[in-house]
Amino acid sequence: MRVWARAPGQAKLGLRMGVGGGWVPLTRICGISVPDNSTVKNFNQPTPTFGPYDPPAPRATPDTSTPARQTAVAIEEGIRNNKLETGVFIGADGKELLRRTGQPNRVGFAEAELAGKAGSTFTHNHPGDGAFSLDDYEAALFAQVAELRVVSPQFRHLLLFGAAPPTRKTLEQLGAEWSAQLSEVVRQANQADQLHPAWFGVELQHAFWKRAAKRFGLTYLRERS
Repeated sequence: MRVWARAPGQAKLGLRMGVGGGWVPLTRICGISVPDNSTVKNFNQPTPTFGPYDPPAPRATPDTSTPARQTAVAIEEGIRNNKLETGVFIGADGKELLRRTGQPNRVGFAEAELAGKAGSTFTHNHPGDGAFSLDDYEAALFAQVAELRVVSPQFRHLLLFGAAPPTRKTLEQLGAEWSAQLSEVVRQANQADQLHPAWFGVELQHAFWKRAAKRFGLTYLRERS
């Protein structure tokens, strides 16, 4: 379809009939004509806005600004789809310090091993897509890591501790205190068709860490990756 102008101030929509054929104005077919230089009004679907759990949601480019983060991202791409948890400590220079593979829901390290990892980065995978557990937090706090990370098939989470991070007991108490309110927020998102019920628990964990980070000056990030 093209605009075919026949006279000043008037333009007509037309079709070319056959190879080398002449133009036939659509006014002959369905009476359509438009003013010359008119502005086209489009009927189109809205610009896509996806929730983080929707398959077409955009994926973030991971931060590889330090040697430790470069190594962490490379490790995470190799373990994110594993059925067992694997944990890796990484030095500030990007070198692996210690790696271990555990069970589907945990990987353990002796306290003596953790004691020598102050200032390191610790990353591991969660086969179930969830954020940090309180066990993750407590072990990282004990080891005094600089950055705690977890990767899953859909997401990457990062946590940097502030100057005065809360204890596990404090977080447990706040979790009980906030539980009803956070559950209601997630439930409303589900009722508004913004969240599939299968992701309820994962979103509840995310909501908890967002609130805890804001309360205690932690740096918490979740990205689809």
